[in-house]
Amino acid sequence: MTAATAGEGRRPSGRSSIYQAGNGRWHGWGTVSTKPDGSPDLRHREGATEAEVTKKVADLVTVHRMSRSETYEQIRAGRIQTVKQGRATFITVGDVAAYVKLLEQEAEAA
Repeated sequence: MTAATAGEGRRPSGRSSIYQAGNGRWHGWGTVSTKPDGSPDLRHREGATEAEVTKKVADLVTVHRMSRSETYEQIRAGRIQTVKQGRATFITVGDVAAYVKLLEQEAEAA
């Protein structure tokens, strides 16, 4: 049982909300961005252990931390592929996976 679940105190600022449910599973919520209405865009992750959920939420938040301007820079540089439909531009899941693979290759080469 953690300090947050034992009621012994608060988690540090910036720490995602992670708790153990009554069924024994751990749940975590991370803020990935802000919605157009100004409210936080929260995403949920679940796992068997607190450590597993903490890592999942940290990975989720890290992936979503790239700003809009950084994303467009990567698109203009040809490092992220997009699909256009009418006036909308989309980045498909496959294109995200290809970009992550490119980053992994660059990290290994460095």
